[in-house]
Amino acid sequence: MRTHVLLSLAVTCLVSTALAQQPVNASDRFTTESRVYYSSGPAVVNIGVFVVSISSDDTLSLKTIPASSQQISQGTGVIIDERGLVITNAHVVNHKTNRGTIVYKLSFAEQFGGETVLARLLSVDEQSDLALLKIISGEKYAPIVFAKENDLMIGEKVIAIGSPLGNSHSLTSGILSGVNRDINVSVARGQEIKFKGLIQTDAAINFGNSGGPLLNSLGELIGINNATAQSADGIGYAIPIDQVNKILRERLRRPNVWLGVQVVDEHDLTLKKTHVRSPAVAQGLMVGDTISAINSVVVNDLVGLNNELTLIESMKEFTIEVKRGQRVLVFNLSLPHIDTRDTLGALGLDGTPDVVRFRDEFGRLNHSRVVKVKTVLPNSPASALGINVGDHIHALRLKVGRARRDGWTPVASMAQVVQLIKSKNFIRNDYNIMWYSSDGSHHQGKLSVAD
Repeated sequence: MRTHVLLSLAVTCLVSTALAQQPVNASDRFTTESRVYYSSGPAVVNIGVFVVSISSDDTLSLKTIPASSQQISQGTGVIIDERGLVITNAHVVNHKTNRGTIVYKLSFAEQFGGETVLARLLSVDEQSDLALLKIISGEKYAPIVFAKENDLMIGEKVIAIGSPLGNSHSLTSGILSGVNRDINVSVARGQEIKFKGLIQTDAAINFGNSGGPLLNSLGELIGINNATAQSADGIGYAIPIDQVNKILRERLRRPNVWLGVQVVDEHDLTLKKTHVRSPAVAQGLMVGDTISAINSVVVNDLVGLNNELTLIESMKEFTIEVKRGQRVLVFNLSLPHIDTRDTLGALGLDGTPDVVRFRDEFGRLNHSRVVKVKTVLPNSPASALGINVGDHIHALRLKVGRARRDGWTPVASMAQVVQLIKSKNFIRNDYNIMWYSSDGSHHQGKLSVAD
């Protein structure tokens, strides 16, 4: 009996050794999660948001960013266009500071090259908690594949890729636990935002996963991770792909430059109307032209036009192709920022915040925040009033009862000027602007506003 036992043990050891020596096919180790990571991982980036102090003479680059720069936020993003468009959560990238310049550093996983690049913020929609970045590079990138809308199955496997707690490109998996979830999320200053129609998953979603992809077993994007339940384990939420598509189309993929034209409709890009101070018209476009391409990319409708104009930086030259009768013409345009529409476009002036000091009636030194005029366009409402560069705008006039008893409301920035002029309480048919000339003389006038 002992001989048989020893023989059996010897045979077992020989078989085990032989099995261990057999080559193992690497494909046998690939799980669904592995396949998704290696197929979709190249489209996922770690996002670091920094406050950087650099000289105004320095060109922003990875080399000019001090190593001591303060990181104020971290999250994840997803490349959705080969030209480097990245979608993420608004709460990851939407920050304000007066201590320096906000810089966005994006990093790829080591398995996919480990490159670090800079990006610029294109657009933000706080209501949906989504934002769009553009990688500052002429390279092409591998975009994520979008899943079909409204094609979710309760219980299907889902995979999240992100940078939880600073651990770049971490993968977690779980199942799709529910759909159409409504939750309240606390934001700054004690406010809450209500999100409707979210996806619920038990895949681990932690700080740093925000803005990252929620993927199905095919590696397709089904949602953007944006929240986790603090009072319970295993409950995370993502914005579903149908909402993502809608926000991209209606709110995020919007031009940051001012063309100053109006087309016939969303399917006909023929110019039917132009602004009196349209930058495009000033550079050669005419009513009746039909826009056919931006930077050699064919555009057939308003969505396509907006998609391409989203990529254009203010005052950076690009090409626009139009059909004029039987001819095809190509123009090189440089367009101002979209905010110009409400300043130089509507008013014919632009300005910057300033502080003026003066002595009051009792001889005491005092100061007032005002807007210093830096640009006045010829043949504009501002120039017609006699407003000049260097003048100071002190107040705009609203209907009595909304501000002071006389209606005059102090202004300290162009953003405030634009806000008040767009207000239904802004007086349009009487004196509505108060300013002081550089020689100290006081003026009031009726400022016309162009549509």
